[in-house]
Amino acid sequence: MATRTDAKHLPSTIAKPTWVNRFVTWLPWLGIALWGVGFVGIWYVGQQQNWSPGLFVVASCGWLAVAAIVARDAVRNMFGPVFLYEVVRLGRKRSTFVYRALYVVGVMAVFCFQYMVWLEEVGYFRNSSMDRIPSERLSKFGTEFFLVFTVIQFCVVAFLTPAYVAGCIADEKEKKTLEFLLATDLRGHEIIFGKLAARIVNLLMYIMAGLPVVAFMQLFGGIDIDLLIASTTITVITVIGLAAVSIYFSTTLKRPRDAIALSYMMIAVYAIISAMSAFFVRNVLNTMPFAPITVLNYTINMSEVIDWLAEATDWLAAGNVIYVVPRLLFSGLFGGFSTAALITAMFRYALFWGLVSVVTLSYSVLRLRAIALRQSYGSAKVISKRQSKQRPVLGDDPMFWKEVFVDSGVRGGCAGWVMSIIIVVLVFSIPIILLLVHFGDLIPLVNQLIDFPIAGQTMHTRIHDFQFGINMWVRVATGTLGALILLAVTVRGSAAVSGERDRDTWISLIATPLTAWEMVSAKWLGCVLGMRRGYSIILLIWAIGLLCGAVDPPMIVITAIYFAIYISAFAWLGILCSISARTTMIATIRALMIGMFVGGGHWLFIMLCCMMPISLIARGSGLEVIESFLFLLLGSTPPFMLGWLPIHDYSRWELRVFEWNSSRNLFGIMSPIIGGLFWLGLSGFLALLSWQGFRRISNRDHDALSERLAELRQKKPPVSDREVASKG
Repeated sequence: MATRTDAKHLPSTIAKPTWVNRFVTWLPWLGIALWGVGFVGIWYVGQQQNWSPGLFVVASCGWLAVAAIVARDAVRNMFGPVFLYEVVRLGRKRSTFVYRALYVVGVMAVFCFQYMVWLEEVGYFRNSSMDRIPSERLSKFGTEFFLVFTVIQFCVVAFLTPAYVAGCIADEKEKKTLEFLLATDLRGHEIIFGKLAARIVNLLMYIMAGLPVVAFMQLFGGIDIDLLIASTTITVITVIGLAAVSIYFSTTLKRPRDAIALSYMMIAVYAIISAMSAFFVRNVLNTMPFAPITVLNYTINMSEVIDWLAEATDWLAAGNVIYVVPRLLFSGLFGGFSTAALITAMFRYALFWGLVSVVTLSYSVLRLRAIALRQSYGSAKVISKRQSKQRPVLGDDPMFWKEVFVDSGVRGGCAGWVMSIIIVVLVFSIPIILLLVHFGDLIPLVNQLIDFPIAGQTMHTRIHDFQFGINMWVRVATGTLGALILLAVTVRGSAAVSGERDRDTWISLIATPLTAWEMVSAKWLGCVLGMRRGYSIILLIWAIGLLCGAVDPPMIVITAIYFAIYISAFAWLGILCSISARTTMIATIRALMIGMFVGGGHWLFIMLCCMMPISLIARGSGLEVIESFLFLLLGSTPPFMLGWLPIHDYSRWELRVFEWNSSRNLFGIMSPIIGGLFWLGLSGFLALLSWQGFRRISNRDHDALSERLAELRQKKPPVSDREVASKG
């Protein structure tokens, strides 16, 4: 007779946990709650005692260390063996030492260049009798270098964090090694926290590598220790917050290229949306005279609503350095900047990114296994008639069909759709606002709500100002969205070949009778045509500009031609990185860095490493040739050219950027033409390199010989068996 083993027949100690077992279960959560209460208490005591930012940070770090020592077993169990393995593996990579050394060398180069410029400013080279520089000038130089160093350190770490973290889980999925981790007795938090902490430790090494430079600068004076601790703390908080967001996308998405692209996209969307919304509410809505609104016999005071919106947008932008730092500096111009304001900004910044990290990491830990199993072994999707009609018939070119209609674009899931909708709403809300600003008083309902100061202008002036605003919108939107599309095309190309190896489809691909050019050209077309939604947004922006008369039609055609040339070059760049890299993650990071450098990041390198030393050496003589070279380089910068080409009426104001000047600009309007030809030649050169590299790795060096032999077989008549026997 079978016995039942349900909860009713089990011992009471197992079926019904005692209060001791329940307390042990909730003990970690109680410890986390007490840990958070301790930080709030430190902040409250510091506010009452007027602590400095440095003392706040030291007290918080001390409380963190005490909590880690008391709960050392819980901390050890949180990270598990994955942390030690990842730290050792990443620490022994050659690229880790190379990138860190390049960062230190770059910081030292900036210090040397800035020091030489400062010596030129104080007249050290002009006055040979100067043997001693006043201490106040040394202190001023130390302050200036500290600000430059802080900006460089923050930008470098913030740029590297998504690329370094966003692919850690997705890379395991694509290489099909995450199943082995999930098959062990490792828990979800050990996998997530182990990989995350290992990468955060390696990123924090960049901050530690720059601290000796700042310690050396203490000899010059002028560096406030509180500001040093505050800036370092903000950088560390930023690394942790961006790493948490990046590992969320790495957990939810299947491919490293999608996770890295969505991480950068999310950060950019948040920075733009939060800064623009806070600035709009504070500086636009507050200045507009709104009348009270009566709804159901209840009068709503719009000034109170605007104050509430201002506070809400301030909290939304609390984690945005682009908004917080300028606001502090702007308030300091009028005597409003104080230690209390800095502490409040730091507290809001830490609270914002702390909440974001808790939410994203909790979701990643709880849903890691479910998402991974669904992505690997999920049920087959039922394709509806509408979805089947979206894909054309396979045809005679299966490689083209696969790359363009099946494996095209960056797939970001629900988060990708939400961010795309936000970008579309943000972009197309600008012409609506311009329309209301210039013609809103003609609408009775809007005129009753807002008192427009533009009501006395003539219709001709309104139309001219409206066209000018639409033209600026078309230029900014084309340049910004064009740059994002170029980077997306580069990311798409970075997984074209390495993704085949990671998914174990490389052998099947090279076993087909397709030639190397057929395969690599199909992947290039997949990169180019995979951003069809982005192209539709750009075309709609151009259509609005043409309908409003804000852009000359021939310039739209020229802009489209330049845009196509840039897309072709960036697609080949991504494919070339994918061919030369071992994994998709390495290819994506390499393609992003090179794409950002050639797309406009080279200006920072030129200004710091070329222009400053040359200007110091030349001292004004021969700088005309350098300025001509800079104008020529400006014509070869894709984001700038995409924003400059949509010209309205060919006025001198629009053409003055490339106006010919015998003393400053020797090329004139030929600069953008030379730049377009340069990118066209670069696209062909990258295509040749990609084709040769693909032939080499796919063992397709005999393609030409095979085609020649096939032609000879077609020309020569077949030999019958009787002729062969007679000759034998």
